Amino acid sequence: MKLLLAPALIGLFVVAFAQEDTAPLPVRDMNEIREALSGISNDIHEAYMLVLLEDPEAGGEIELAFDITPAGAIVDIEVTGPESLEPVVLAIEEALLTVSFGACDEQTENLPVSAPLQLSPPLEEE
Repeated sequence: MKLLLAPALIGLFVVAFAQEDTAPLPVRDMNEIREALSGISNDIHEAYMLVLLEDPEAGGEIELAFDITPAGAIVDIEVTGPESLEPVVLAIEEALLTVSFGACDEQTENLPVSAPLQLSPPLEEE
């Protein structure tokens, strides 16, 4: 199984599961994952606001993927997105390096997590 996180808004992560095979999902508190990821939302927001100052129409999807080890570390970080959002991609990579979940004795293998993040410029008021 692979855990998929789809943020509806920056800072609000909705957890969904997509089964890839019959392997059991490693045990990890989903609220803990949501809380940790919402903790990096300010970093994402700040980076995106800086991008919008340079390019008010910048937007697109950023895909982040990583594994949570049984010890609680984030490893195998991969963040990709459009070239116009490269500063946001870098900010997400840096922010993920600061997140740790703590050990989980019941988890025996890495937990793969991925999250698509859609960034859209604000609508202009008329």
